[in-house]
Amino acid sequence: DAQEILLRQAGWANSEIPVDATARTQAWQQVLRTSDGVVVLDNARNTAQVSPLLLYDSTCVIIITSRNRMPELSQVERIDVPPMSPKQAKTLFASFFSFGPKTEAEVANLEECVAKCGHLPLTIRIVGSMWGPRATSFAEVSEWLSDTEIDGWRFRTSDSDASILLDCSFELLSTSTRQS
Repeated sequence: DAQEILLRQAGWANSEIPVDATARTQAWQQVLRTSDGVVVLDNARNTAQVSPLLLYDSTCVIIITSRNRMPELSQVERIDVPPMSPKQAKTLFASFFSFGPKTEAEVANLEECVAKCGHLPLTIRIVGSMWGPRATSFAEVSEWLSDTEIDGWRFRTSDSDASILLDCSFELLSTSTRQS
């Protein structure tokens, strides 16, 4: 439950957090009314997910990041942030690797990698962090992105989802590390 997590992050002990959902909502709204700060609700799926976390007369600034417009949130200021340009995305992605593209084929593989990451900085950073220390070519990373499917989701140029990358990074961990 997001309210439970946010209340913990606001300093509430587990024993202080209400079990009842209505009481938890009221507790979270009290935090928003009495605190100055910034709350970031990252990668929100839809209005239903964030609505219980909002209070429009709050002293806190609430930033919601989402790939969805959520027109139902009429009292918010929208700022559209486009994905990185292909050049920016390639520069960021290549910075994780000890090698650079030396041939046209390697440049094409690098472009394929960032396209499969949707030109999104977080996705690029996760894939770059996972593969930078171990890859020997951009073709290897591109092949992994093409072959990787988790819960029916496959990397492709038209969409990307960082939560899938987190699942992928978990899958790359050794069994003993996953269990700890």
